[in-house]
Amino acid sequence: EEGSVNDKLDFKDLNIISINAGGFTSKKESISNILNAEDIRIACIVETNLSGTKKPEINSNFEYYVMNRSKDEAKTCKGGVALAIDKSLSKHCIILEKDNVHLEYVMVQINEVFEAPLVVCGVYGLQSSHVSSEVMRTQWECLLQKIKNESAKGKTVILLGDLNAWIGNNGGLKHNNPSTKIGRAHV
Repeated sequence: EEGSVNDKLDFKDLNIISINAGGFTSKKESISNILNAEDIRIACIVETNLSGTKKPEINSNFEYYVMNRSKDEAKTCKGGVALAIDKSLSKHCIILEKDNVHLEYVMVQINEVFEAPLVVCGVYGLQSSHVSSEVMRTQWECLLQKIKNESAKGKTVILLGDLNAWIGNNGGLKHNNPSTKIGRAHV
């Protein structure tokens, strides 16, 4: 049986994609076509715009791990993150953690399929228009520490999603702000 302890998969055989859907419902068929055509086994879909416990339900080949926002009566639901994991892998998954207080993420671990456990964290980053810089910094430091802790245990960790550029802009990376000059072009 594929994925059993005696038949470990190699990462080179694993196709992964990260998609910023900007609203899942109207793009369901396109996303399904991409996942099928490219033999995707793990997909991170952000800005699903789903609420509560709704799952993307792309097709029956995947199990879905979601972190959605609560729908406010006066507003439409924005944001949301979902990990779609092929069922041959998801039967070995456990949810490590998920949160949506400020930083929206879901973190799962896939056991017994690879030489070391694989941790996949799908995240939809904070937006500076919604929270203070201090809250953003604290939330990112907390999540990145959790990722480092998992890696220190010998696990392979993959971070996917939309970080909303904050981590690079305020982390000292140069040329990460599209409103600044990059080479001779002004974007």
